[in-house]
Amino acid sequence: MRDARQRHRPWLRAGLVVAGLCAAASAAATQRPGASEWSGAVALSSQLVDRGVATTAPKPILQAAAHWTPDDDWTLSLSAAAEAGSPASPLQSGLAATRTWTLSERWRWRAGLSHSRYLVAGVRSWRVERNELQLGWQYQDRAALTLSAVRLRGHARTYAALDLTWNRALTPQWSLAAGLGAAEVARYRDGVARSGAYGYGHLGLVWRRGRYSAELYRLAADSGAPRPWNVARAEPWALTLTLAL
Repeated sequence: MRDARQRHRPWLRAGLVVAGLCAAASAAATQRPGASEWSGAVALSSQLVDRGVATTAPKPILQAAAHWTPDDDWTLSLSAAAEAGSPASPLQSGLAATRTWTLSERWRWRAGLSHSRYLVAGVRSWRVERNELQLGWQYQDRAALTLSAVRLRGHARTYAALDLTWNRALTPQWSLAAGLGAAEVARYRDGVARSGAYGYGHLGLVWRRGRYSAELYRLAADSGAPRPWNVARAEPWALTLTLAL
């Protein structure tokens, strides 16, 4: 009986996380006029890939996020992700705060700070804890350039990343999206960590209709992309279905 309870606890924990996020986001439907805004989304993805590196196996991944906007400039976010077939392996979570400044009708400047934890699962599994500072410029809703400083727990130095994203509306419901990036990474030789770099990118289509959206991307990364112990490999295609709350 105890073993049965142990097996069901991961499902219960993941369900509580997702349900809590959805409940928080649904507050937007009952908020008072002029009050701070809540929003959120739930999504199902074929795999989670971060800057060209897979953080989950190529299996269905359930995601949920809630966003609180106390005013026009600040946004606070909470997110979680779990493998649909085995919610506790891995279970990802994150907190983020973003401040936006409007420079003109077309340009905005943005600064953000985030903390995330996730489990890279495979033959050998380990937890990753990351703090990230982002500074970026955005041109309308078409393009954005973001510079990031990443600090991993257990690493003595800070790693940099640069991302450029672009999207173009094709029809009221369809758009083309693309991105290019480069990131530093630690490489180990003879037990000593040395800094290296690699590039990555994506190209795909996005469909939106009301509260529903679908994204299909072709992913790519050069041979320098990290693949620790080959426990997680990024598939060339990634699909995400999303319901906004």
